[in-house]
Amino acid sequence: MYEATQKQRMIERTIRKLKRERAAYRAAGLSEEAQAVSVRIRRLDGEYQAFSKAAGLPQQRERMNVLYESGIKGTSRAKLLPAEKNESIDSDVTAEYTAGAFPGKGKIIYENGYRSSNHQAEIRMAEWLHRSFGGDITLLREAETDSVKRPDYLWKNAFWELKSTTSVNGADKSLQHAIKQIHENPGGVILDLNNDIDTVSVENQMVRRVQRSSIQEFDLMLLKKGELIKIIRYKK
Repeated sequence: MYEATQKQRMIERTIRKLKRERAAYRAAGLSEEAQAVSVRIRRLDGEYQAFSKAAGLPQQRERMNVLYESGIKGTSRAKLLPAEKNESIDSDVTAEYTAGAFPGKGKIIYENGYRSSNHQAEIRMAEWLHRSFGGDITLLREAETDSVKRPDYLWKNAFWELKSTTSVNGADKSLQHAIKQIHENPGGVILDLNNDIDTVSVENQMVRRVQRSSIQEFDLMLLKKGELIKIIRYKK
């Protein structure tokens, strides 16, 4: 399942990249180049459908969407492709998670070799996720070498990482490390603020951190002392 979801995310990232490339060609009036990219997108889309079916994975087609893919005529390249300027778009998707929640449904699964005694905070958060949103949540064991850091969870067929902090700078560093840990198959980061940090300052810092990173899309679940504040989706 781990390798299958990695493969699925790789195809999704490639299709997003090709869609941005096609949009740039269209904006520049290069119709033949845009058509060639469209052929590649259709071929990859067929591969995505076939692979997802064979692997028993749900298709997550929203992951292949990009902004400004339509209505581009007369739009400048600079406005068309915010990702090329390393800009990010953030939106509140709390209602989306709430509407799609099945509290208490699914299972909490421990990967073989998981050391429960060393990860009580991660286990408590998995239980909270299960109570709040449901779904199968797999707690992933640590890597065998200290130089490799694995994410904490596989949830919604993607990687999630739990971080906690007591300062804005700490939040920035935590997100920096978390992004690296989920980068291969990004689902999201759960950031738990442990004191009275100004959440607006944290959100502003998160935008700057995302702009400096290479990640294309992920969700940030922002909590304060274990209570949900909001869920933000960042896209480039």
